[in-house]
Amino acid sequence: MGRLGSDAAEAVEAAAHLARRYRHDAVEPEHLLRVLATDVRAVSVFADLAIEGERLAEHLDGHLATCPASGLYRDARVEPATSERFRSLLDRAGARRVATLFRPVTIAQLTFATCGLPSLGSLVLHARAESFTARAAMAHARILVSARGDDALEVFHVVHVVADQPWMSSALRKAGIEPETLQRALEKRLDRALGKRAMLAPGFENIAKRNLWVGPLLRAPSVASVFADDLGIPIHTVLRALVAASGEAIADDDLPNGEHDGRIDIVFHDDEFTTMEFVVGVLSTVFGLPAPDAMARMLAVHERGKQVVATLPARAARKAIKKARSHARRESMPLRIGWRPSPSAELDPTDG
Repeated sequence: MGRLGSDAAEAVEAAAHLARRYRHDAVEPEHLLRVLATDVRAVSVFADLAIEGERLAEHLDGHLATCPASGLYRDARVEPATSERFRSLLDRAGARRVATLFRPVTIAQLTFATCGLPSLGSLVLHARAESFTARAAMAHARILVSARGDDALEVFHVVHVVADQPWMSSALRKAGIEPETLQRALEKRLDRALGKRAMLAPGFENIAKRNLWVGPLLRAPSVASVFADDLGIPIHTVLRALVAASGEAIADDDLPNGEHDGRIDIVFHDDEFTTMEFVVGVLSTVFGLPAPDAMARMLAVHERGKQVVATLPARAARKAIKKARSHARRESMPLRIGWRPSPSAELDPTDG
């Protein structure tokens, strides 16, 4: 079977013991995955994949218990055979490559190959951690690619795995979408395979290192079209629901009306999905602030949670708020823009 490192060899042997304990005819990848799920040497790989080993182990215990036991175990000398699937798994890990004569397969390589095996994809993805980073989303999306047998990683795979996260599921339901409905729509897009791939935008992984990674993902034109064209929900609505799911109020105040004849403070509210660049752009183009002032007030919004960004006469304030909100909807930004009667005639940029 080729050379395995000592740790990897021990894991393979433990998988054979597990198959024997369950009285199974053959050692399967599921046995090895169960061994690795609670192996401290595989922890770093599971951490990279945001997989919770204990949840995975529990799920696999239930799965293995339902597999039929063999009557051959009446003979105590019976040893489980190595299945073709298991040999294929070792091939994926590189256990039969010539290079392993010099570099034996590590337990990390074996673990990653096991997690990425198509037939194990649903078992692995079942144990996703609830704390979901962009790095984990990308890793799980690659597992989904393998599980489906697709030929390339697409943005739809990433959205598919994100849809299972509790915070995303809650937001989708607030927007009137069941997560499973979204996933079916994404799968239909993947199944069409018309030759034009919906790839991740260049530089997405760099953007994804920031907390704003979900915004660029959902605003990708191909993803926005799934929501708008397939589900009939504007992506702006979904992003606003994400803000609401995080506990922030997002309902827009009514626009100032004829009852307000004084000056109006215009207030921007911070959220995790509206980009800083967009806020600076709105302050510059709609409110006419010079770039340094726009940058300073954007940072104040970000640091304080909300900030007065302009004070205008009621009629001008109404027009500016309406224009800024329209711009936010057009650019699929969930920025909340509120207002209040101004207590003073002059705007103090440091006053929240």
